[in-house]
Amino acid sequence: MLHRFQLEDTVRSFIREGNISEQQYAELKKYLEYIRKNPVQRGDTVVAIRGRKVKKGTVGEIFWMKEMPSYRGYGMEKRIGIRVKDSTEPQWITLDNVSLVVLVAEVQLVEQIEEATGLKILP
Repeated sequence: MLHRFQLEDTVRSFIREGNISEQQYAELKKYLEYIRKNPVQRGDTVVAIRGRKVKKGTVGEIFWMKEMPSYRGYGMEKRIGIRVKDSTEPQWITLDNVSLVVLVAEVQLVEQIEEATGLKILP
């Protein structure tokens, strides 16, 4: 399984050499599928990408997670608490409204590969 640093090395070697091996492509695809399937966990750094109570672009570390009844009145949703560096107050947000900070960097790297190779990795 590729880790973030190996992913960056793959992209750098691709940029230098102008190609990517089928094995690297398969590993990259497998890693991205793993990221999509596995939810974030406590200690992960996330960025708010939607919502109205937490400002978009707010970056923080998850310290609390819980499945709770939805504010819409039906179903359940996963709520998280994040600690922001410059604030003493925790921010409370729905998990669907955040994105992993690392994932943003990885997606940008993969998009570079897609552009250069014409291969479609991300859906």
